[in-house]
Amino acid sequence: MGAEESKSAPPGEVSERINSVELSELRVAFSTLAPDGVLTAEALTSALPPVLPWEELHRVLLEAVAARGHPGGGLGFDAFVLGLALTVRSRQSARQRMGLLRSLYAGGDRDGPLGADRLTALLSGAMRASGGGEGDDTALGAAVADAAELPAAEWDRWAADQLPALGTAFETSVIEALCAVGRAGPPSGCLSPMTRPPLLSYQSDAQQEGSLLTPGLAWLCALTLGPADAGEPRSWRCLYSSAAQGQALSRFSTFVGGYTGPTLLVARCAPLSDKGEEEGVVFGAFVDSAWKPTDKYFGGAGCALLQLAPAFHVHRPTGISRNFAFFNLPADRAATFRARGGAQLPEGVAFGGQIGTFRLRLDDDLSRLSWLHSDTTYAPHESRRLAEGARRVAAVEVWGCGREQDQAAQLALQRRREADAAKAGSLTLETRKKMAGGDAATRFVLSAAGAHDFKGEELKASEERLARERGHE
Repeated sequence: MGAEESKSAPPGEVSERINSVELSELRVAFSTLAPDGVLTAEALTSALPPVLPWEELHRVLLEAVAARGHPGGGLGFDAFVLGLALTVRSRQSARQRMGLLRSLYAGGDRDGPLGADRLTALLSGAMRASGGGEGDDTALGAAVADAAELPAAEWDRWAADQLPALGTAFETSVIEALCAVGRAGPPSGCLSPMTRPPLLSYQSDAQQEGSLLTPGLAWLCALTLGPADAGEPRSWRCLYSSAAQGQALSRFSTFVGGYTGPTLLVARCAPLSDKGEEEGVVFGAFVDSAWKPTDKYFGGAGCALLQLAPAFHVHRPTGISRNFAFFNLPADRAATFRARGGAQLPEGVAFGGQIGTFRLRLDDDLSRLSWLHSDTTYAPHESRRLAEGARRVAAVEVWGCGREQDQAAQLALQRRREADAAKAGSLTLETRKKMAGGDAATRFVLSAAGAHDFKGEELKASEERLARERGHE
């Protein structure tokens, strides 16, 4: 059978999509699973981790090779690897790949909604296959709430937009589980570092206790965001937690400042009971560049707003406007504008909309979050509209989710600041006053170390000058 199958296999199709190492491991795995030369669904389900629909996958492989005119009679080795190349490793669009994944769980109704149970099985199976344990029921439930009742075509579009890395996660878990049978070790069923659940890192036990970002929620976010630059896996570290470091914009700035990579902001809010909400909402915002106080919007097209609970949804950029993120500290730009006689800028953290009417805004003490349903920067969510208005914020976290180098850069900056503070702290007050009149480099060291507030002096002088000028008018 093997010799006959080799003649009908499209030349190069398998080798283009399955590398030589994988092919060698799959050959050994096939010999183990099908000693008589024909792979059955029963062999797959009995030997492999029971977290993926192996029986349905066997059916799909048979259908794929039959559609290519491959000889019938079951799955020999050539039909097996060709089926994998045509389905799991296909070069279809993201939407088509999501359609394949959905068909494995749809049962007899391939055009209707998956429903809550089958979608939960899909997401839970994918997470467990990736090495994520039993999964996070709360996080997965949020995604199920948003998409369980979507018809097939709409679900394919939803999954491709909301969880674009899910197809890659499924592909990798299937190939890895099969290849592991052909290795010396037992099947691992784990994804590659690019798509396995994030390993969450905390700076203290206080950060970890009651963290807003659970492993399950982080896994969904990772599927939404994909890998970091250059395909590297993301390094997830809690930079700021209001529960551990204090709920204030100054603390936010202190612990987030210096991190050079993208970040995920998470905020848990109390429900708006007067507008019919029975449970709180967890918002998220992904920022694709470093935080820096400014009087203008910053960020790029990689930014996104997220609803993380009770339903999971990603608001991606529309491409119409570029008002991605805004960050203004109370004693920084706003004071500068007051000194110049201009309009005072809003203070806090915000996203989308226009200055003064943001799509999402955390106020200057991080105690209130305001939300608008739509703007021209981020797409709306027409099927599930959150009530607009200001909510009380219970907790805020910021997670660094860039490369390891981004975290190292922040730690190096923090060490330099600590060294400068120690140096400046050892100086007498008279020496510091003399140094304050020195060159820019000396002034910077004193300012960074917190030993002298040059900006405050300059703003105060500017405001006094403006007051004198107005007094002469």
